[in-house]
Amino acid sequence: MMQITVTFDVITPTQIEQTISYYNQHKSDDWNRLEKNEVAEGGFCIALKPEEITRMSYTINDSIKQVRWHQKRLVGGKYGKSLNDAETQLLYEALCSVFDGDCVKIQN
Repeated sequence: MMQITVTFDVITPTQIEQTISYYNQHKSDDWNRLEKNEVAEGGFCIALKPEEITRMSYTINDSIKQVRWHQKRLVGGKYGKSLNDAETQLLYEALCSVFDGDCVKIQN
């Protein structure tokens, strides 16, 4: 699973919106939109398509793919489904479009 790390300390609401805007403008037409993850840690999420939801009774974590901020990393998987590699790559590109490329790294 690919993981994004950053060196900056703060991401402003404007920078979050710029990141989301870039992602959504460049995503494949058949992908759902990236949104701000409204959790204490912050992060990003993508709503799952109905056929991707595997449980009949679910919490919000069961209905989205998500990554959350943890120690300057966007971490997925702990709370449910994570972004796939293509989605993570595009999120990395979106962050690089907002921040200096030296501030954002991606690794396998």
